Amino acid sequence: VAGSTRRAQTWPGAHRRWWRGMALFGWLLLHLSAAATARSPAFQPTALFGDHMVLQATDPNDSATSAHLAGLSAPGATVALDVAFDGKVEKTFSTTADADGRWDIGGLKAAMNQGPFVLTLRSIGQTVAAKDVWFGNVVMCTGQSNMELSFPDIYDNVSLINSANTPEIRLFQVKLRQEDSP
Repeated sequence: VAGSTRRAQTWPGAHRRWWRGMALFGWLLLHLSAAATARSPAFQPTALFGDHMVLQATDPNDSATSAHLAGLSAPGATVALDVAFDGKVEKTFSTTADADGRWDIGGLKAAMNQGPFVLTLRSIGQTVAAKDVWFGNVVMCTGQSNMELSFPDIYDNVSLINSANTPEIRLFQVKLRQEDSP
């Protein structure tokens, strides 16, 4: 620009300033993420744990099968599970998180169509509860993109919805996520 006192930046000078800016951004990002991690809860069940969930029913006399709950907590932390029915704790389970913080509680047994239960998990001073939990048949559906057809897209869906009387059916939908490798 004519009459301008501003000098054009040379590539090496601009490059150095860019790297300094990126280094500052990296330092800031590292410290902010460390602060967020320090504040984030260390106790967390898997995403499947929640109100209205269904656990697979088992034969209470079969010692080889049981439903499991899993998640993360602080390494070495005790995780306790209270199973309550009609407001009364029927059974308590506990386990210890491994060195990576992973925990798994097994031994949950109930016959078909038993519930509703309240499951309360406790660890490191935090509590997470799931209400209206039932034991029944759990069916996992997987497949190709044609399984993504949502119910509103089905022919005559209004009459199907209005005539349905199946409040015990529960649906957990996993969000789509693309991966480059299996």
